[in-house]
Amino acid sequence: MRGLQWSFQLKDDQVITKIMINHGYIVDGIGFEIMGLCGKTIEWFTGPGGSLSELTHISGTYGMYLEEICITAMRIHTNLCPEGYGPYGEAKDADDVTPFSTPLPLDGSIVGFLGSNGEYLNSIGIYNGRKMIKEYGPYGNKESSTNWYIELNDGQRFSKVFIKHGFIVDGVGFEVSSLTGKTYTQMFSGPGGETTEIELDENEFITQISGKYGKYLEKDIKIGSITIHTNLGRSYGPYGRDEQVTEAKPFATPVPLDGTIAGFNGSYGIYLNSIGISDKYKKVDKYGPYGRA
Repeated sequence: MRGLQWSFQLKDDQVITKIMINHGYIVDGIGFEIMGLCGKTIEWFTGPGGSLSELTHISGTYGMYLEEICITAMRIHTNLCPEGYGPYGEAKDADDVTPFSTPLPLDGSIVGFLGSNGEYLNSIGIYNGRKMIKEYGPYGNKESSTNWYIELNDGQRFSKVFIKHGFIVDGVGFEVSSLTGKTYTQMFSGPGGETTEIELDENEFITQISGKYGKYLEKDIKIGSITIHTNLGRSYGPYGRDEQVTEAKPFATPVPLDGTIAGFNGSYGIYLNSIGISDKYKKVDKYGPYGRA
């Protein structure tokens, strides 16, 4: 009897908070509690039997049980418990038992699982996600050293953008919100200009920035204007009027990106000299599934 194929991967805002294993003589199934910006969900891949244990890297054995290849025992490893939780399942009455283990160390983190199940857990594997960052920019004054940088951690989002502007762009700022509801704000700006606050919806994120830069008052290069673009098709701006800016040049970060904008950087003094973005994306490798092919 061929089991049901299953697979899932975490979204960028999600983390695995619990792993649950149904087990007895062998491993009956596995489940995951996932926490994200939209709340908590539980995914189960299991047969009807077994007793329940709560857990969170994987090793174990697979073999022939009642004429079917199954996962016969499993151990879950974490950074706080490298020897692993378990084993769950006793490999009892199983033949041709073969050990398996996902590679260590991973150059990323486990962001998902895959496998198959029917009456029992027939196979299991992992998705290893490697975080990659690609920088675009900064656009504007190349002579001015970067003196500001902001980057999101896992579970955070840009909830507001502040732009100080007048003839040109005086500065920018960002409010960062976390899953727990905590927020903090950082400003990178000179003292002048009118402040515009852009409040982003919960499901809204920045996909691109564009604008112009050039010589302000025939002197140093500054950001003359800036527009913020989001996934909802909205464009906020332009802010800054490009007044008294000569040799103006347009700039725009590429779309689509490999991932999402997870940071900004640049330089500022009395005005905003330059601005760029960090594109954070995930490269996913698959290990397994171990057990039945």
